[in-house]
Order: sequence, then structure tokens, then C-alpha cells
Amino acid sequence: MDRTPPNINVPPDIGTNFCFEKQTNITINIKDMHLDKFYYRYGEQEYIQISSSESLTLCFTKSGEYLIRIKARDFAGNERLLDLQYIFDISLVDTQGFSADAKNFVKKIIDVPTAKIFSDIKDRETGINVLEYMIGHSKNAKSTAATIVSRRDDKVLIILRHENGILTSQTRSIIVYDRVGMIIKRIDTASCKGAVATWNKTDNNGARVRDGIYIMVIEYAAGKDYIPVIVMNSVR
Repeated sequence: MDRTPPNINVPPDIGTNFCFEKQTNITINIKDMHLDKFYYRYGEQEYIQISSSESLTLCFTKSGEYLIRIKARDFAGNERLLDLQYIFDISLVDTQGFSADAKNFVKKIIDVPTAKIFSDIKDRETGINVLEYMIGHSKNAKSTAATIVSRRDDKVLIILRHENGILTSQTRSIIVYDRVGMIIKRIDTASCKGAVATWNKTDNNGARVRDGIYIMVIEYAAGKDYIPVIVMNSVR
């Protein structure tokens, strides 16, 4: 007489009440000599029945708290329940190699184009060091800006005053001047994505600026920051 319920096996390195920082797939195996079917559900949703497999792959692509219940049953009527809880804090930027401060910063980026700029820089040689410096230098102190010189059409990345990725002072204006003090570009502060802004190296008429040194003045509700930026539109 079969009185043994099915086994529900979670990967040994993934337990309950786990926290994750990136997209993750978890494969759960259900074992029984006479397995009939198993069910699973998220939270209070309806059960989803699986009857033609002995494994379940759960795919997590969005931040959130997931409560999962798995119920397995064999032909003898034995059942086993397993409750799982996972918390996902998924960043649009791969956080591997970042310090804790940098991880906290990029997790606040919810704009896909902005995340792509960070990812592009991070993937380059010494890119992590560049971002670490910018994020660390601008923390509760002073804005930073940099452009990565390459054959790509890179924008100037601007990191505003922040605390763990959250803007600490209202940004009133971002103005780019040339070396003689003429206004080249007024960047709309409404285009700022949290503590991040960008300049596409064009003037107020939309024309590409020449190679050279420019001064970016960022005015906050409390003070101003002056940032020199070197623009090189082509790599020879």
C-alpha cells in the first residue's frame, strides 16, 4: 500500500525567503513512482495543473514578492504541499561587480534607455570604475558628468546629487556653456530620469557641437555645480 507522498525538490542553493537582484529561473522537480499530477499557484490565484511533466520551471522577470504554493499528488491519493516565498529586486542594469552603493543607485533606474546607457558603459574596459567614481562622487556632494570616447554616438551621462540613487535636491536648470560663456544648450529638467540626465551633444538648434571643452552648470534649490566636459565626436 503506497502511503508515501511525492517529493518536491527545490535546488539546494535556493531556499525559502530568498532575495534576488536579477532575473532568475528556478526549476523544481517532483518525484514519485506513481506520480499523478501536480498543481502550482502564485498568491491567491487559481491553481495551474501540470500532468505531463515531473518538473516545474518558474521564471521571474519583474520585481516583487512572490508567494508560491505547489501541491503534488500520486495515484494512491497521497499529497504534499510546499509553500515558497521569494523577493525579487530586479535591476535593469546587471549589478555584478558593483559596490553596494552602485547597486543601490542602479536599482532606482526604471527607464530602459537610461539603463542601456549604464549597461553600455559597464560592459567596456574600466567601465565599472568610471561608473563607481561618478556614483560615489555625486553621493550627497557634487554632480558629475562624463562622455565615453568611442566610435559610438555616446551621450554625455550626467549623475545629479543623490542619496542611494534618490535625488536629494530639486534640479532647477541644466545649462551647457562654451569656453567663452555663450549658452549652447538648455537641457529640459523634465527629461531627467531620477538622479540621471543626459546631453546628446547638440546645441539649442539641434546641431552637433564641435569638439572642445564645455562647462555644464547645474543649479539646484541649494547651490550650483560646475562641471567641465570634453566632447570628441569622432575617434581617429
